[in-house]
Formats: sequence, structure tokens, C-alpha cells
Amino acid sequence: MFRPLPFVLMTLALSPSMAARADDATATPTPRIGVPIKPLAGHGDDAAKPAAPAAEVQKADVPPTMDERSKALLRRVSQKIQGTQALTADFDVTGQNVNDKQVVTSTQTGHTSLQLMKPASLHLESTTRFEATGHDGAKQASEIHSISNANDKLLLSYWDPDKKLYDEAPIEADHSDLERRLPPFFYSFFAPGTDGYTKNYSISAYHYTGTEQWQGKTYQVVEGDGVYSGLKITSPTHLKLWIGDDDLVHHAVFQLEMHFPKSVTTSTTDYVLNKVELAKSIDKKVFAYRPPADAKKISIRDYYAQMASKPPMENGTVAPDFTVYDAAGKPVKLSDYRGKVVVLDYWATWCGPCQASLPDTNAAAKKFHDKNVVFLAINVWDKKDAFDQWLPQHKQLDALDFVIDTTPGQGQDIATKLYHVTGIPTQFVIGKDGKIAKSIVGNSGSSAGLESALQTALTN
Repeated sequence: MFRPLPFVLMTLALSPSMAARADDATATPTPRIGVPIKPLAGHGDDAAKPAAPAAEVQKADVPPTMDERSKALLRRVSQKIQGTQALTADFDVTGQNVNDKQVVTSTQTGHTSLQLMKPASLHLESTTRFEATGHDGAKQASEIHSISNANDKLLLSYWDPDKKLYDEAPIEADHSDLERRLPPFFYSFFAPGTDGYTKNYSISAYHYTGTEQWQGKTYQVVEGDGVYSGLKITSPTHLKLWIGDDDLVHHAVFQLEMHFPKSVTTSTTDYVLNKVELAKSIDKKVFAYRPPADAKKISIRDYYAQMASKPPMENGTVAPDFTVYDAAGKPVKLSDYRGKVVVLDYWATWCGPCQASLPDTNAAAKKFHDKNVVFLAINVWDKKDAFDQWLPQHKQLDALDFVIDTTPGQGQDIATKLYHVTGIPTQFVIGKDGKIAKSIVGNSGSSAGLESALQTALTN
């Protein structure tokens, strides 16, 4: 399903398909069509420091500040969209993630066709492809096809035909559920004002920056800054809009920076309007779509919540044995520790959430150092030289046994192939019997869950 937020926000447990590695990790990303967006503050040596917010976090009931030119332009865009009863369009979306520490670019490309009609009819059909390149050059790719339909009363979403799942719910009174499916071009179609930009992109201040050439035509440009309020970390935002003589946004680039303790991840989402037609009406048959008879109805929100909470491996499963290597190149086997409680912590040097969670794990290791518990911090999806450079800089994490998985080939690594890990950090608590007692995915901001699982494993 299309959503305007950058695709890096799908999870804060980073996977190789969301944060692939690259040699030149310090380059500032640029949009697909080559028009550079203004880089945000915080790159370079001071990337670990909290960035000064580009603007104050916007309160929901306070309109964004605007200079006169940007206010006039956005008002005309809003009035143009509000003034039509129906429209058809198609547009492309390209997403890109870049981390300044050892991380590759991962990309999302998608094409969407769209039909809208008032008061609340929508048909949106999109195909999105995700692709990432691993540190060894191997590529991962996946593709999702989705359809969303609204017929004035019900909103139906049918996604990923291979799964044959769909969701159906009453349309929200303020049409915000429909608005969230629209790109920046068409905010204000179902609801008045320019608040869609502010709500969905956390923009709190707009300014007019002049004209620019794009695809052989001249456009007026409005830019906006803010701080994304949905994350606990410092997350400045920047939005750039190219507005044509027809008072429509033809191109938009949204950029979000996420400042983790030791790295900065920049997510750039690029929208390009290919064509749009304004109309008085659209045949209502367009909005009457229903999924195939063999499709299963399920709450999409609940489905993804269940997927996020589902452990990579069931408790009670015998932990697969493996061999990894310490900093000196000495082999370390899981089976060497049979009879002890073992914590496996899969992490990477480029993973911001991993870096944030390691101090908590180290503190837990110190609490349990005299209780026959082993903490193996297994570096995965990474380069050996990055691991070697990282270790001397983090001597304070002295209660963890750092090792690295050197298995070549994306998807053949220990974390993915043996333990079904799709995102890091991921931890496993393995009991004295060699079976998995608990798995923990992501960084909760505390070691309380890990410590509780260890107490249970020690008593069994």
C-alpha cells in the first residue's frame, strides 16, 4: 500500500534490504532525476551529535509559518485541487536510504495509477520494487502489488496478491485515511487547506526559493523544514516542491535525517507526476473493485503488528550450531558453550539501532558476568575491515564477546539462513539445554526484557 512517509520508517530494526552497505557512505544522496536537494545539517565528523532542529516541532493546531510567496503558491495549489470534482493521474516514487557509516543505498521504486472523485471515492493501484546490494555485491529484490479502493462508504485495500489478503473498513469521517494514500500533488482533494503537507511530513516552516528548470520547463519552488515528531531521536525534515504554471505540484522531494548515537541515516523520497487530468466525474464502476473470492480478509494493521511481534524462531527450538571468529581470527562455536546460558546479539557497525542498544546489552552482561552467562555479539552483514576498525573505538563495551560472521553470500549468513533474522538488532537467549528460550527483535531502549529472559533461563 502506498504511503507518503519515507520507506526507512517501516522499521527501526534494520535489515539488509533496508540498509545495504556501500564503500562511499559519506556521499550526500540526490534525487533520481538529478536535481540536488539541499543537504541537511549533521553529516561528517559531528554526525553523532544531536543536530540542531531545522524548525520547532509543529503542534497539530498551529499552522506552519510561510513567507508571502510560498503562502500564495500553496494556496493556489490547494484551490486548484479543491476546485475539481474528479481527477486521474499516474506518478512514480523513488526512495533511497543512505547511512554515513558503512551503509549502502537501498532503493524503492514504484509506479502508481490513481483515480479520485468527491466526496470519498478512490482507486489507487501501485507496483513497488525494493532492491538492495549487499557488501559482497549480492542483490536482494522484492516486488509488491497493491490496490486500494474507496466507494464513499468503505475503504478496501488488497495487497501483495501472493498472500491474497485484504482489509476493509468504514471511511474515516475526516477522510484522513484516504489522504494518507495520496502523494504531495493531491493533498486538499478530500480536505481543505495545505495541512496535509504539515501533518504527513512534519513541516513547520515554508519559504519561496525562486524558479528552477526541470525536464525542460520552468517551475516555482517552495521548500519547507521541520522535525519529524514520530521518532525519539533528532530527525530534521526537508520538503521541496516544484509548482508549474497550471498551479499543480509536478515534482516533490522529501528528506528525513535520523540521528542515531553514532551514525546518521538519510531517507530521500522522490515523487514525479507523469500526467494528470481534471474532470467533473468518473464512472463509479472504477471504484467498485473487490478482491478475488479466495482472498482472506484481515486487518492490515493487525497483520503487520503480528509480523513485527512474531519471533524469528519459536521458543524451544534447538539453536543451530555455527562457527564465527573473534578479533584475532580464532574460531568460536556455539556448541563450545553447551551447559551455559548464551545470549546471541546480531548487530552491525552501520546499524544505528544496534549502536544504541549495545550499551544496554553490555550493562546486562556486567550484571550476569558471575552467573555463567555468555554474551556473543555477532557482527553480521558487514565488512571485516569495518569490524576491525570499530572494535578499538568501543573498548567501553568490555563485557561482550565480539565476533564476526564471515560467511560470503547474502542470505547464506548465519543470522539469515540459520536463525531467520530479517532485521537487526535481534537477540536470542539460549538456555543451558541448547534451546532458544527467548528472541528479542529491535531496540526497546532498555535491557529489562533481556534481563527478565535471562533470569527465567537461569532458573530452568
